[in-house]
Amino acid sequence: MKVNIRTRNMDVAATLRAYVDRRLHFALDRFEERIAKVTVRFADANGVRGGVDKQCRMDVALHPTGHVMIEDVDANLRTAIDRVANRAGQAVPREIQRRAYVSRQ
Repeated sequence: MKVNIRTRNMDVAATLRAYVDRRLHFALDRFEERIAKVTVRFADANGVRGGVDKQCRMDVALHPTGHVMIEDVDANLRTAIDRVANRAGQAVPREIQRRAYVSRQ
């Protein structure tokens, strides 16, 4: 599973990148053969002013077709990452099952 991490208006340390990889592999490894790539985007809307504005957006591209988009905003970026990873672990199998059902029709 290929994971791309992109940022806007913030710096992401190597430890946070490793944390994202670990959380995503924990949540999505069982679907690895069905996932083409995962793009994770981080943004900080208020910059140094702080506040509940750290955004984590994930786009999971599926084989042969399909996308799952998940987004969360929190003051703590790791909390947003955890929520997005948990929701991805639930949304990806639903999308895979839905596409399998549609293709049988």
